[in-house]
Amino acid sequence: MSLLDAILNKKARLKQNETRVTTVSGYVFKEHKTSTGEQVRVEISNTAPGYVIDEAPDLQVAFVLPWLCMGSQDVVSDQLILEQNKISCVLSLGVTPPVKLPHIEYFHLPVYDEPGYNLSQHFTQCFSYIDRCHDNHSIIYLNCNAGVSRSATLVLAYVMKRHSLGLTQAIDMVKKVRPCIKPNPGFMKQLKDLEEALIKERECRVRD
Repeated sequence: MSLLDAILNKKARLKQNETRVTTVSGYVFKEHKTSTGEQVRVEISNTAPGYVIDEAPDLQVAFVLPWLCMGSQDVVSDQLILEQNKISCVLSLGVTPPVKLPHIEYFHLPVYDEPGYNLSQHFTQCFSYIDRCHDNHSIIYLNCNAGVSRSATLVLAYVMKRHSLGLTQAIDMVKKVRPCIKPNPGFMKQLKDLEEALIKERECRVRD
């Protein structure tokens, strides 16, 4: 057997290993490569600690608009809170709702809270869903795991787009009802890009 054949034979017998990755924000993923070399990532937990462990449930429902509210995933499984706030639509980013109630409409997008993730690619789809809920006179609740980064980014983008706000104005507006919001640096860059695009769009309309 040649040296090359021996190396290839040994490589074929190697076990595929999974790598466990925990991000700063406390998300846990498993990564592995397929036989074709493709990198596959699966979110297996959103409760692992980052730097601070806070096991108390976050049950705040922060109303940004009379029909648009946001917060953490803890609210999604609390039927009483949903009913008290007349919430009939839930848009979950990254986190699959642990409990699905029959009178609630759910929309889930598997997105990651990572600076390199392109959350803006989902803006148009999410804006349309939010608008549809509003047109149907429904109250919609937006959530991610902690209600700090992913859902905050989407809410900020929505009020910037629909209410012609600058990024600073949008942040001030949302922080009045949800002070803990903090989109990750990559999401902030996407919001700044959106702000620039909206300014150019308005300038074009004025010239026309």
